[in-house]
Amino acid sequence: MSDSEDYPPFPPPGPPFIAASFPRVTDDGDTNGYVFNHVALQISSPASSFSFYVDFLGMSLIFALNAGPLTAYYLGYRDAEHDAVPSDMARASGGRSGLLELIFANDENATQDDLTLNGTEKSRSSDGSRKSGRRTGFAHFGFRVPDVAQTLKRAEEKGWKVMKPLDKVDVQFMPLPGWEHESEGKQRKWEGGFEKVFGQVAFVQDPDG
Repeated sequence: MSDSEDYPPFPPPGPPFIAASFPRVTDDGDTNGYVFNHVALQISSPASSFSFYVDFLGMSLIFALNAGPLTAYYLGYRDAEHDAVPSDMARASGGRSGLLELIFANDENATQDDLTLNGTEKSRSSDGSRKSGRRTGFAHFGFRVPDVAQTLKRAEEKGWKVMKPLDKVDVQFMPLPGWEHESEGKQRKWEGGFEKVFGQVAFVQDPDG
């Protein structure tokens, strides 16, 4: 198979297809400086996730941020040459690649008996074991770009759907499943000034939604 065939390639069964060259640049340098920064997962228990990603897989906590409706934990692998303490990782976190964000939806109604590290609400499953009732799974990919507004303009020009523009900072613009069903009386509010951070973030929907 050669690079002149259909792109992306659909290789036949057998050895991996390795491209002979990098894709032809067609954006006139518009993506210079783009960095794949992090993947975000929604989790049911910070304690369980830390046991897996930190204790088992050896990642380190870079920082944790409680924004009111959610708490975000950023994890990454320490560079022994440059990272003496977690604050070294935190200072460079915006430009790093390969980070993991764990999103934990805070619940004000969880009772003390149901707490695990930060208010994980749990329920009993049919076999009597305790099971988290929170939504979990994929949340978003995080890319660092030099100019978010310009990137959104390019997205719209190419026909991609912008889910959250820069000027929208209400909680419902954080695309987490279930939040769109919040009633007006239980509308969530950002805390700790997170709306300033959220105002620098935008979301664009990929082809599969």
